[in-house]
Amino acid sequence: MSRGDKKVQFAPYVPIWSKETVVCISKHLNLPMGDTAGALVMEAQRHMTVLDRLSVFFWRTLRRGDTVWPGRDDRDDIKTLIDFPYDKCERLKFRLTSEDRHLVDDLLMALAVSADHMMAALLLIAVQEPRIVRVIAPRFVPRSRYSIERRVAKWHGSSVRY
Repeated sequence: MSRGDKKVQFAPYVPIWSKETVVCISKHLNLPMGDTAGALVMEAQRHMTVLDRLSVFFWRTLRRGDTVWPGRDDRDDIKTLIDFPYDKCERLKFRLTSEDRHLVDDLLMALAVSADHMMAALLLIAVQEPRIVRVIAPRFVPRSRYSIERRVAKWHGSSVRY
């Protein structure tokens, strides 16, 4: 890898539930968590549905192919999308090559926020969008929020399964 292909690191704060989803996908794919997060972000920035969802936060105009999303002075604050005041958040560190970083620069300019805020928004939308997850991991089945973890408990010397 030459100096021109140097990787750029991102470390956005994301809720623990989204980080756990990335960990589950990375275990399914047998890849490092950083590579999986980078692939989810890069796939999310290509989808028109993600860009439509982010378009209310655009300050400058974004052009992708034949589609144009105009910027607005009365845009919403992106913190409403990425801020979870009642959930614990952790940093999710991943790296992108400089070529991949240049692919998302136009989106960064349209949003006019920090790179970590943009990456957090893309990652949160990617984790919640089943079509994006299916592109990255076609056979991945997410764990239901309502599933009960089965474990062995010992009550008075006997093992009871519940």
